[in-house]
Amino acid sequence: MSASAEDFENILASVHPIVFGCYSSVFEFGNVTMGYINTFTDWQNMLVSVLHKTGDVYDTIMFIIKTIKTFNDLTTDEQIIEFWYKIAIYFGIAFKLVLDHPPVDFFIKDPVDDFPPANSF
Repeated sequence: MSASAEDFENILASVHPIVFGCYSSVFEFGNVTMGYINTFTDWQNMLVSVLHKTGDVYDTIMFIIKTIKTFNDLTTDEQIIEFWYKIAIYFGIAFKLVLDHPPVDFFIKDPVDDFPPANSF
């Protein structure tokens, strides 16, 4: 009888991390989705995000163009697979750079708040 109880305990111990991981990933997915929705609903978030990441976006686009130019030189299946692998990564990075933005309080802060009031001199 105790062997069956130990087996049942082992089953529960192995199932718990899987169930907990799936349960918590639902909330993480929801938070990420809301972050993207907030980016699209506020044009200032989108503009600041793009402006702050202009150099990274430029570099990524440069690597996309450089990789696409090598397409005609591919001869083996391994090279073609690597080509599509790189293209997918570069486009994923480009979309993440454009759509991902800093925390909301990054945009709320007014730079003038860093300076003392004019009448305090």
